[in-house]
Amino acid sequence: MENHLQILSINFAVTSTLMLLGLLYARYYKATCLESVSRFKMSSPYEHRRMDRVDYESNIDLSDGSGRRDQSARLVNISLGGLCFLSSLPLKPGEHVQATWAPSKVRCLEIGGRVAWQKLTGNGTLFGIAIKDVVDSRV
Repeated sequence: MENHLQILSINFAVTSTLMLLGLLYARYYKATCLESVSRFKMSSPYEHRRMDRVDYESNIDLSDGSGRRDQSARLVNISLGGLCFLSSLPLKPGEHVQATWAPSKVRCLEIGGRVAWQKLTGNGTLFGIAIKDVVDSRV
């Protein structure tokens, strides 16, 4: 019985991760491949996002090029082109970072990128990174 519950929870985690990735791919395809939909309608003339975001709160392990780490960084949202997260690291735009994110118990993503922007908030510093590479592995 316990084995069946474990298999069921693994199947649920894999299915939810695949659904999230499928949603992101569909939005990416819509934004880049369909000529009739070359740009998203922006909610504001000051909006600079190129791809839709999916709100996804989770912890990520973050490290920068000099070896500093933040194991309590908080993922806020994700798109095919980038991540938005809160961190206590003193990152600067253009700096290379590596994020480790486990969206499920059986999947781990190593995401490399560069800091695209930063914004001070009441909860800390919010950062956006432009994704350069992703390595998907099973735990």
